[in-house]
Amino acid sequence: MFLDVQACMEITDVPSTFFGLMMGRMGRGSSRGGHFDCMENLASLSSVHLYQPMSGEKIGLFYEIISRGFDSYTMPTQIQTYMVDYRLDSYLDDDLLRALVIQPLQKVFKSKLIEISVRHRPQDFSKSFCLEGDEIDVSIWIKLYNKHLPKDQHVLLTLTVELPREIEESIILEDGFSLEEALKTSLTTNFPETSGSFFPAIKRTLKDSPYLRSSDNRLMEYKYEKVLFSDQSPYQFVQIVQTLDFGPLLILDGYANYAESDKETYTHMLMNLPHEDYSGKEVLILGGGDGALIQELFALENPPSFVTMVDIDAMVMDACNQFMPNVCGKFLDRSNWEGPNHKIIAGDAIAFMKECLSGPKKFDFIFGDLTDTPVSTTPRDESVWAFLKMILDMGVNLLKPNTGKYLTHCNGICVPQSLEAYEKVLANLAGGSCTFTKTTRYVNSFYETWTYYQIIRNEK
Repeated sequence: MFLDVQACMEITDVPSTFFGLMMGRMGRGSSRGGHFDCMENLASLSSVHLYQPMSGEKIGLFYEIISRGFDSYTMPTQIQTYMVDYRLDSYLDDDLLRALVIQPLQKVFKSKLIEISVRHRPQDFSKSFCLEGDEIDVSIWIKLYNKHLPKDQHVLLTLTVELPREIEESIILEDGFSLEEALKTSLTTNFPETSGSFFPAIKRTLKDSPYLRSSDNRLMEYKYEKVLFSDQSPYQFVQIVQTLDFGPLLILDGYANYAESDKETYTHMLMNLPHEDYSGKEVLILGGGDGALIQELFALENPPSFVTMVDIDAMVMDACNQFMPNVCGKFLDRSNWEGPNHKIIAGDAIAFMKECLSGPKKFDFIFGDLTDTPVSTTPRDESVWAFLKMILDMGVNLLKPNTGKYLTHCNGICVPQSLEAYEKVLANLAGGSCTFTKTTRYVNSFYETWTYYQIIRNEK
């Protein structure tokens, strides 16, 4: 924000030094050619008129001038964080740190680095900086680990640069470099290139983060062309984004759930095609809110006789109907939730199965397309494991004995402990009467290989 001090003085008869004090109360501020630069809110100035009585007209003019000043300040919408790591053979004292790191950074930003804090400990050392002047909002942290270098160990140097994207775009760098390129060029002249790691900007504070997690908790960045849908349902955070790589992508609670390009690698694998015959069969889908399963079942040359689908989250179904029609076809349109050979229920799958178990109803195929299997068996995941065991136990007891199949997915192959725990659960289903097979396939939008299970309940 830039405050027109001269105009305020003319209205209020208040000396400029008073406005300087007020700016100090509001945060970092300094005079720039008759203006004051500040970044906080208007409330701190509300008592200025008490210094000198003003008419209502003057008060109005005063606030109009201040409001114009706030209009000139661009609020940041995205914070960029750059990270650089080095493994060094020797420790850097203050002189070396200044020569090899601080001075190159000053050259990149064409500004002096002002030291904000410093911390010395026996094992490490850290400093934080900002750039001189208030017009460039850049924060820098430097930290050195392993101050007293043990044998066969390295000194670890980390550098973190954080700034609003709008500020980054306003910084003019030499040779048309990006900030990442400028940092790399300035630092690699002083350090061996093989000892450093330069990371692309981490894009932060966005409502719809481009970072999703894999089953084993790796961070993966996706490129969204457009956010098509983003809302919190009573059950989960639901997003659909348009991507170049996969087409529309459904994301649930920060995990890639299904993309338009996943038909063969996910849906057909879950259906265990071409090994299953669905012709004239009765099918139950537990979950499946993206609509892909019911769409692909009825796309078969010999489709099932009837499909019942039960998903608790109507928001997912409505969003997929609107933004992923190539995935779900006509089925998720609410006017098509019930037809001569299918029924879609927005409700609790457990309650539905309990109702079925109270009578003679049995199914040829049941799809478990619900919650992903936990990646661990720690106490914090016990409730999810209990939920999955209950679903599996109820599901296999709704199968036609010996011929019925329960088809489900589990997790990525990078979490073998999860798969082992899951298979122990399967081995004990229905008093140990179940057998299973499994298949794997790389799922494009997951960026990992997924595991699918085919379960049969055997009766003598």
